[in-house]
Amino acid sequence: MVKFVPDAVSARFTGTPVVTGSPAQADNSESITLTYKVIDKSGNTLPNQTITISVNNNAVSDNSSVVTDNQGEASFVVRNSQSGTTTVSASINSHDISTDIIFKPVIRTVVANKMLSAKAPVTGYAPVDTISTTAGVLTYSISPSLPAGLVLDSATGV
Repeated sequence: MVKFVPDAVSARFTGTPVVTGSPAQADNSESITLTYKVIDKSGNTLPNQTITISVNNNAVSDNSSVVTDNQGEASFVVRNSQSGTTTVSASINSHDISTDIIFKPVIRTVVANKMLSAKAPVTGYAPVDTISTTAGVLTYSISPSLPAGLVLDSATGV
């Protein structure tokens, strides 16, 4: 009986990774998963191969390297607190591939109630307290920031 052994020296990616969850909120809790498949020069899947990644745009990954499973696949989870395009670069045996993923700005709406008070002097009498209440004022907060070139209209929130 002859046992087949794939050629690990010729390990390469089958193409672009499968990306799930993009775009995600740039809140450092929503994540995007990238799954890579590794084959040899004959197209055979390669288990037990180490893929390393790097990310930019202040993104973080749960792991910087992962070993492929029996189907030759390995997945990485990426999170970010900064909106915009994040490039994920993966490498195996000097074969590199880069993939862009998107993190959207987080827009939060805060309802503020303001209470204004002032002392109003009244001639011949003690000062009278006047109180005015304003409710339903919307304040828009964008965390961490809008991508370059985008502006928030505070009147409409768009």
